[in-house]
Amino acid sequence: TLEVSCYAGRLTVLSVGTCMLKCPALMSRNVTLGTEVGEYFLPEDLVTGETIEWNCSNVSAVYSGNSTMMCWNGTLQVNTSGCKCFHEGCPCLSPLEASFPLGDRVGRSTSNGAMVASGGGWASACEDAVA
Repeated sequence: TLEVSCYAGRLTVLSVGTCMLKCPALMSRNVTLGTEVGEYFLPEDLVTGETIEWNCSNVSAVYSGNSTMMCWNGTLQVNTSGCKCFHEGCPCLSPLEASFPLGDRVGRSTSNGAMVASGGGWASACEDAVA
């Protein structure tokens, strides 16, 4: 149902939520956790704006925790912030910023990449790290 209101000669759309597409049960979405990619199947119908919690280990066995997915106009939007890797081969993901004490200041070093492999790293000039 689309709701429209007239007031003082002007039309205003009040609600279009029920006109938006739903996300049907068994809809699938590829989910990327670090370098791991897994497929997630929606267990139930969701309407636009509705969220569902999912277990990160269902996508990749080296991740634990729960996160959420939200349906928006027929598309599943994935939030992976609750997923934590507990395997020694897990990469470091963005934002990639390391903070450290530097005398009476705090130094910061930032990588330009979106991911650094386990065992990898980067170097930066000392003058670039002073905050």
